[in-house]
Amino acid sequence: MLAATSICFDLSIFEIFVTLAAAGTVVIADNILSLTTMEGADAITLVNTVPSAISELCVRMPSNPA
Repeated sequence: MLAATSICFDLSIFEIFVTLAAAGTVVIADNILSLTTMEGADAITLVNTVPSAISELCVRMPSNPA
């Protein structure tokens, strides 16, 4: 799970605590758009974000499906 949401936002509970409670791995990013340059980004299997961020990621990473 990529955790790129502010901890002040309720979605961060899902990204961090639910993932850890299910024995998953959380990768913390300062910004969702840093996914394009993150080391180990290929190990991330779930990105939960707003549609505008996904659209920008698709432009930056055209090989990844939306």
